[in-house]
Formats: sequence, C-alpha cells, structure tokens
Amino acid sequence: GNYYDLKQVFDSEKPNNIVVLGDILSTGFYADNEENELIYKLLKENSSKTILIKGNCDTLVNYDKLNNVVNSDFARITYT
Repeated sequence: GNYYDLKQVFDSEKPNNIVVLGDILSTGFYADNEENELIYKLLKENSSKTILIKGNCDTLVNYDKLNNVVNSDFARITYT
C-alpha cells in the first residue's frame, strides 16, 4: 500500500467502490509509522465503499488496527 496513491484514487476518481487486493500497508506487517497510520485512517473513513482482501504480507495486527474493516481473506466479486 501507498497512502498517497490510494488518497489520489479516492480524491480524483471519486469511486463508488474500490477493491484493495492485499498488502494494505506500505512498510510491512509490524511497522508503526506515519504513513501506515494515514492508510488506516483513510480506509476507515471510506469503509462503506471499500472492499479489502487480505494479502500474504497482511497480519492480524493490521486487522486489529483497522477494527474489522477488512472484509475477508478471499472474496468473489461479481459485477453485472
């Protein structure tokens, strides 16, 4: 994840929904840093239109900070 790229998508594209396909944080699973905190905040603010899928570098520590915003370890998404 990269906060600035994700923020740009939310701000410029104004998506109805966005799917984040794993590896949500930018610096690994146990790192506490400013960019990760910004990512947590952005995802929480947009949780109603965000689908988060667990990546291989994401851990329960990440999910605890996101307060159950992560939807699933996997998902099937069908658009009609």
